[in-house]
Amino acid sequence: PPAPIGVDQRTLASIDEALRNAKHPLLLAGRVSRSVDDWNIRIALAESYGLTVLSSANNAPAFPVSHPLHVLPPAGDKPTKEESALIAQSDLILSLDWLDLAGFLRARGAGVQTQNPTSAKVIHCSLDGLLTNGWSMDHQALPAIDIAVTTHPDALVRDLLEAAPKITKPASKPAHWQSSLQVSEASKRFDLLQLATGVTKWSEKNKNV
Repeated sequence: PPAPIGVDQRTLASIDEALRNAKHPLLLAGRVSRSVDDWNIRIALAESYGLTVLSSANNAPAFPVSHPLHVLPPAGDKPTKEESALIAQSDLILSLDWLDLAGFLRARGAGVQTQNPTSAKVIHCSLDGLLTNGWSMDHQALPAIDIAVTTHPDALVRDLLEAAPKITKPASKPAHWQSSLQVSEASKRFDLLQLATGVTKWSEKNKNV
């Protein structure tokens, strides 16, 4: 396949400056490559700029959920108060081809984006704009975007890391969501053979039901 189109230097400089100046930047890791190299570069981007990260349960994994910067469970169809609070405190949102960005923001309290857009600066990297058709409306609601980047999101991440000087910006983030999970002693001693034996006994007991 042809190589993805890169991002012009002026746009890269604008994004770099916005990320550096943001106090609470949020990375929405959406529809991206499954390549290990691209996976690692996304991690490097988040760590370099101190980005709090949120991924989606509607897409393939885009970021390690055990990473300290991935502070909430992957977002699903039902909004949570924690997601709403995260959106509300973010002063910059970098969307890497997030599915239905406008609908996602609206459902989490940011309002209808075409009428009452979020106060955060929004950078949206996606090719969806090429499919927008005003006559057939074969697209979802349009988000309010400050910087639109029409390229593959992993191309943006790679170009941004290559063009920007190396930085390590400390992140401002709440406690990681996995720290609140209660792990029982029984789950720590989980035995697959014991589970299989139990399922077999249950099946034999209920085979005539």
